[in-house]
Amino acid sequence: MLAAFTHLQRFQGRADFLTWASQILINAALQHIRKSRNRPTVALDQIHGEFDAASYSEYLRDPQPSPEEQLQRREHWQIFEKALYKLPLESRRLVELCKFSDYSMKEVSTSLGLPVSTPKVRLHRGKRALIVRIKRETKVPPKAGVRKGSLQRGLPKESLYAA
Repeated sequence: MLAAFTHLQRFQGRADFLTWASQILINAALQHIRKSRNRPTVALDQIHGEFDAASYSEYLRDPQPSPEEQLQRREHWQIFEKALYKLPLESRRLVELCKFSDYSMKEVSTSLGLPVSTPKVRLHRGKRALIVRIKRETKVPPKAGVRKGSLQRGLPKESLYAA
């Protein structure tokens, strides 16, 4: 109601005063709800006894990545891009088409004029070559007990397998 009072000079009389003031109140409430959606909250009935910061740390943690995590992601992405652009053009194009766009394998094979199995095989070979290059770039030592062809190690999460 304070907003209605401070903006009283804007009331033009085209509608009833009560309607105008009610709409200001409704808009202020909606704005408050929108702002509070972005903040995590803890219900009072969830707190038993004294507040234990360790037990509520998940509610207090900032959902955005830390500067260190942002830098690490950027470095991983640069390593990934560098390895990707060292691949032969055919392999690089298939990785980009299949993993960074919304094309299905069937659409990719149709656009390239190839049977579906050919891009699948080339994509698999391209991924393996990409992983070898990333391992070489980062000098990742092989882990004991992990198969040589493991596709998950050494890649940034949001890169090849996120799509």
